[in-house]
Amino acid sequence: EYFLKHLLGTDSSLRATEASESQRPQEVDWHQEAPEGKLDLLLTLDFRQTSTTIFSDVVLPAATWYEKHDLNTTDMHPFVHSFNPAIAPPWQTRTDWDAWQTIATKFSELAAIHLGTRKDVVAVPLLHDTPDAMANPHGVVRDWKHGECEPLPGVTMPKIVEVERDYAAVGAQMQALGPLMEKLGTLTKGVAYDVTASVDYLLHKNGAIRGGAANGRPSLKRDIHACEAILALSGTTNGHLATQGFKTLEKRTGTQLHDLAAEHEGKQITFADTQAAPVPVITSPEWSGSETGGRRYSPFTINVERLKPWHTLTGRQHFYLDHDWMTELGEGLPVYRPPLNMGALFSEPDVGDVGELGVTVRYLTPHNKWSIHSEYQD
Repeated sequence: EYFLKHLLGTDSSLRATEASESQRPQEVDWHQEAPEGKLDLLLTLDFRQTSTTIFSDVVLPAATWYEKHDLNTTDMHPFVHSFNPAIAPPWQTRTDWDAWQTIATKFSELAAIHLGTRKDVVAVPLLHDTPDAMANPHGVVRDWKHGECEPLPGVTMPKIVEVERDYAAVGAQMQALGPLMEKLGTLTKGVAYDVTASVDYLLHKNGAIRGGAANGRPSLKRDIHACEAILALSGTTNGHLATQGFKTLEKRTGTQLHDLAAEHEGKQITFADTQAAPVPVITSPEWSGSETGGRRYSPFTINVERLKPWHTLTGRQHFYLDHDWMTELGEGLPVYRPPLNMGALFSEPDVGDVGELGVTVRYLTPHNKWSIHSEYQD
């Protein structure tokens, strides 16, 4: 309703009431009459006739799962699946990868005239799983705008970083894997990886870009190139990286971990492998479960069995979060929340009712990923 009213300025059926004065943000200008119809142009890339496409000025027809190459996997079942085209994208349809490549290339042509190279000042947030998490001692969030502390970038406020953007090179950069991979490596769950060997592998696997801003870099021009890059740069599909990551983690934990991936250290899953059959993933520091020896994934098994520290400030499980924001919301401790009465609220069948569609059950879960990531349906 909000999008329809304020972004598009059309019929909205908006039912929500304005927040009371005591609940309004203090540091944002409040307009009694919020502007309507803010968007001049709405573009959608979709293969479905959704309400968004109906309201769009431009609709780019997208290829479906059966008209393109793509990857699918989740942490809840241990397989990597590939999408493969049964037919070529029909009529004016394009894959999303191809559509964005075309847009980026045209954007670059125009940017060379209108934008060129610019420097932007960017606020970078303080990140979890890094030393940034210790920036607020005892979870006390002080506000420098109110004189409670000094404004220190990276401590009491986000990091302030200058970024140079060559807008005329956006298209070329999208078509290649950039040099920061070798320079900085990658970081997942606080574990740093040296991916130099993986980049060299991709250079030979995908081929190199010839000429332009991305000259000599591994190609990402085709969707399969992008899939190969994902597979080569993840420990779940590259046994060398998985083993390397566990050895790095061993230096911090003091416990043996690399044997969890050692049986697959020489294994490199390619896109062709996933086309032949769903391929089991490799146990990796990127997740907290283990598939070693054919075991099925269960979360936090590495924390429990190998004493890998939990991703908390203490490295242990904790049940109290001494953080101002959590305390303010009454969420410092686990609190019982009764299930919503779906029958009274939304006229849904009561739990236990048997109808033509089946039996109505209640699914209790702290996170809906246990539902959506354990299913694979069409």
